[in-house]
Amino acid sequence: MNINNTELIQKCVDGDTLSQSQFYKQYKPLAISIVSKYFNDRDTVNEIVQEGFIKIFNVLDTFEETGSFKSWFCKIIRNLSIDKVRKFKYNEEFSEEHLELLDEESTLIKETKYKDIIRESEKLSVMYGLVFKMYYLQSMQHQEIAEELDINVGTSKSNLHKAKNKIINKLKNKNYN
Repeated sequence: MNINNTELIQKCVDGDTLSQSQFYKQYKPLAISIVSKYFNDRDTVNEIVQEGFIKIFNVLDTFEETGSFKSWFCKIIRNLSIDKVRKFKYNEEFSEEHLELLDEESTLIKETKYKDIIRESEKLSVMYGLVFKMYYLQSMQHQEIAEELDINVGTSKSNLHKAKNKIINKLKNKNYN
């Protein structure tokens, strides 16, 4: 079955199980790549991807062809991932490589265990924490963060700066320097 995206989406909306299966196979790698930016555990990634497809199939009929389907799809999967991150009190999903980005800003970070940084990032306000994670974990640019969170680019930059400073100050106060 080789049909274009518009036909595939319509057949999925109509409940055609073969088209839904093709849709799933076609978009699963993209969904996995998005969710994997937030979570390292394969089971968690697969669980969120499954939940994402259920959500997408339930709202597929609301997609308006005036925009990019891929962007719409990615936004749903990314928002679901962000929601899941919010639900975790303690998240070990940052890797050492993500924290290398922070090295340029503070030598304190080089001597700090990433679990401590994660612990401190979880204590931030929701918006500071989201911007921090989107920037360092998902490697999103400020323009993308601003669009995703419906804020100004300047607000994204400010929130990231404040988040980093809060984390660094907390770590300094814990005698990491």
